[in-house]
Amino acid sequence: MKAAIAKLIFRVHHLPEQENKFEFDEQVIVIPGDSEEKQLSEALSWANAYEIENNSVPAEGLRWEFIGLREMIPFQLEGLALPLCSGSLFIDDEKSFTEHIRLKSRALEKALPLFS
Repeated sequence: MKAAIAKLIFRVHHLPEQENKFEFDEQVIVIPGDSEEKQLSEALSWANAYEIENNSVPAEGLRWEFIGLREMIPFQLEGLALPLCSGSLFIDDEKSFTEHIRLKSRALEKALPLFS
């Protein structure tokens, strides 16, 4: 079965917001699918569900925001979607990083026929 590794970026908001302190979380998941369109759709659905789940569990002072899809790496697989790893990024320039991820996500979406 065709599959892809999807790298998804979330911003973790710490409330109250701290000046010049930004945290980003990268989730890496495996998405099965016959086509890139299905893989992309599944990755975005997974990201939205992950954001909702993390925000519904009371975690005082934290809020998750899905920023975008950083990368899709296609390969062959037998099985179901599987989270691979998670990592936190601490960045001094939140605005530039967020914009970079959003632009990268839009470029991937435009490259795939699902968004044509």
